Amino acid sequence: MIPGVHNTAFKKIYESTHSKVYHFILKLSWNNKELTYDIVQDCYIKLWNTVELPDEDVNYLPLLYTISKNLLINAHRKMLAEQRKEMEWQRTLSNEEDDSINMYLRHKQSNEVMEEMLAQMPERRRKIYLLCKEEGLSHKEIASLLNISRDTVEQQINLSLKHLRKEYSKKILPFILLAAFVQMILDFLSARY
Repeated sequence: MIPGVHNTAFKKIYESTHSKVYHFILKLSWNNKELTYDIVQDCYIKLWNTVELPDEDVNYLPLLYTISKNLLINAHRKMLAEQRKEMEWQRTLSNEEDDSINMYLRHKQSNEVMEEMLAQMPERRRKIYLLCKEEGLSHKEIASLLNISRDTVEQQINLSLKHLRKEYSKKILPFILLAAFVQMILDFLSARY
């Protein structure tokens, strides 16, 4: 067939079916005009590439409906895949933000608990502990600074650590148990839903 005749036949097919195909897709795409326009355009391109010798007397409408419906399904699949990726990305960002917030809160809470436990110690023991753990001074340097024996420094550090372990286990264990319980519930709910 001569290219001009092919173009003329295709033009007549387009003119006689375009409105029907457009409204068919518009209805299926929930009145999404932009998507409908793209699908209809792709539909006729596919018809052009599929039908070698168009015949004006053949009813191409069922073929056009099938092509356009398949193109619409593919477009929806692509949109769903993109939405899933976006949701995963948002979930990842949200989890990272939640992790950062949780780490900050745990750190802040841990510092508050530590300050509370240190406040329960006698002043001198607290001072020795802070000089050792916070300032990084050696037992010998602390002994020299406070004019006490090195044995006294070691004894006070040991008493401090013993006190902190005891108080820490009292304060933190309920939080650990509560956190484990909450995590179990969240895991159960996420697995169920």
